[in-house]
Amino acid sequence: MQNIQIVNNNFVFFSEFGKMAIKERVITELKKKGIKAFQAEEDLHLARGYISKLDKSNPGADKLILLADYLGVTVDYLLDRHTPAYSPHIADFASRLIKLPPDYQRAVYEALDYQEYKYEKSKNSLELSREENDA
Repeated sequence: MQNIQIVNNNFVFFSEFGKMAIKERVITELKKKGIKAFQAEEDLHLARGYISKLDKSNPGADKLILLADYLGVTVDYLLDRHTPAYSPHIADFASRLIKLPPDYQRAVYEALDYQEYKYEKSKNSLELSREENDA
């Protein structure tokens, strides 16, 4: 079961166990990278003990984005939304994208939108043919 909470004027989705999952995932990723929680808090200008209190608080979207970018994972991963932990190329892609002029960024987004559209269309087509075969 998911519930939606509004935090700092942002919608944040939590699964029933989402708050605990966020803390566990952040700590797991920090350990993988050999970073102590207090160091991450200092690097991100978060209050001391912020990470240890993630299971007792409702982090805003801004903090989730900050943590995800720092750890090189997606916000969906932190929220346990059934996505892979991270793509090794996400951080590289994002850092390269933000260096491009706005017109080029728009072109990249349009290309991604088109590819996503083609993917969804082919996925839907495959599901329809499976349903026809099952009938």
